[in-house]
Amino acid sequence: MRNRMMLGRFMDVGSRIHRLDPRAKIIALMIYTIVVFRMDTLREAALVSLFSLGCLRMTRIGLSQYVKAVRPLGTIVVFIFLCHLALDAGGNQLWRLGPFSVYSEGLERGLMAALRMIWFVAMSAVLTFTTPPAQLIRGLERVLAPLRRLGLRPQNITLMLMIAFRFVPTIFAETERILKAQASRGFDLKGRPWKEKAGLFLALLVPVTVNAIRRGVELAESMETRGFRPGVRRSCGHALIWRAGDTAFVLLFAVLLAVT
Repeated sequence: MRNRMMLGRFMDVGSRIHRLDPRAKIIALMIYTIVVFRMDTLREAALVSLFSLGCLRMTRIGLSQYVKAVRPLGTIVVFIFLCHLALDAGGNQLWRLGPFSVYSEGLERGLMAALRMIWFVAMSAVLTFTTPPAQLIRGLERVLAPLRRLGLRPQNITLMLMIAFRFVPTIFAETERILKAQASRGFDLKGRPWKEKAGLFLALLVPVTVNAIRRGVELAESMETRGFRPGVRRSCGHALIWRAGDTAFVLLFAVLLAVT
């Protein structure tokens, strides 16, 4: 189960994108999000797709890893695509299948919606695949620093995200351990109907939730006994250094925003 969890996993292959400042990658992802949700023509989608593929190749991480990261959303992507095919009746009629008709506008909008989701998740995976969690949280804290003027505390936000990054693999491991324990007692999911599988997953929620709450309480008590206080300025063991390559990387995404 942990091997199937791709988002949030760091893969150190030493590419140029790995060596970039995490702040540059976070800002670039913010710009890319605007680009993805602004594109509304097939020409723009083709340009964004070529740009995105280039970024994926620059990470020197196999494309199969990004496919694994996007795969959990496959059902949602297909559902949204089919909804556009069935409900959008604009443009020219392409073909008719019984009571349903497929129109050019529905096909185009369905493709655009699918590409938006796929590329957004893939580029988010670039950020997590190429940045260690500690540096990612540190970079996010620096990017969110202006929020202090609004009365918010970026340190608290990043602390919650860091704890979530640490807890998700633990929860997956706990779930996997319970599933193996049940399988060793003769209750295996393979070959069972969907109703029994759904009942099993509902039964898993109770012990997994209880263990997660227990670990959260233990973590809070441990932090308090060590004198941790939220909102206090702290030194950082890894100093973030912004270089010319980081500026060029962000400008590359800004150019993409300007031409789409």
